[in-house]
Amino acid sequence: MPMIVTVVAAFFSGPAHASEARHCITVEPVENKLMDRMDMALKNTCPDKVYVRWCFEGDGDGGCGGDKFYSRSTSIDGKDFHTSKYGLPTGPAIHYAACFGKYPRVFVGAENLGAYACKPVVQCQGDAKPVVFSKIETSGNAKLAIYRATRGEVTYTFKLDIDDVKDISPHVLENAVSLRACVAPEGVGDMEKVRNGVMQYLKTKMKFEEDVCANAKPQPAYCKKIPSLGRRG
Repeated sequence: MPMIVTVVAAFFSGPAHASEARHCITVEPVENKLMDRMDMALKNTCPDKVYVRWCFEGDGDGGCGGDKFYSRSTSIDGKDFHTSKYGLPTGPAIHYAACFGKYPRVFVGAENLGAYACKPVVQCQGDAKPVVFSKIETSGNAKLAIYRATRGEVTYTFKLDIDDVKDISPHVLENAVSLRACVAPEGVGDMEKVRNGVMQYLKTKMKFEEDVCANAKPQPAYCKKIPSLGRRG
């Protein structure tokens, strides 16, 4: 018989999942057998795939500049490297932005000069598996959102009361059409563990907004609504 689990959200201050991966990327020489010369390559020194946007100083194809700054993008598997058919240039400096899970969000505009933020990535550890909640209903005053997910024979109903998560920005909550939680087999049916996982995911979304607001010029309008930024001021 299927199990029904109802979860009501309250604030949880769990750690955010880091997705910045610039520390994984190095620029190293590699042999270009096609052209019979040494070229430069972007190497991923980490075990997980990294998503990279890059460019080199100078004009022409692949040069840095314009609203988006980076003119090229690629994903590099763990412990692998990337170079184009004709190689990366050996002379000009190569600039890059790198993240786990998703391509970096680059801040548009010449004043940003390649500044970026990594989108939040929830990676389940060990034997935990993701449970994805979809929004199925919002109350008339938009204060209570109801989400539902099914994993195996367990159906979760998650009620998110906006008044109980005041440290999460309204922008995050309004745009949370889906939520994720990592649940280990022994945690299936454990309301507290599922609730904590969902709140942890919201904290990753919040951290991303804080990174955007701290680096983007000009700031998006929603930055004024972020509680933590307001307290800093």
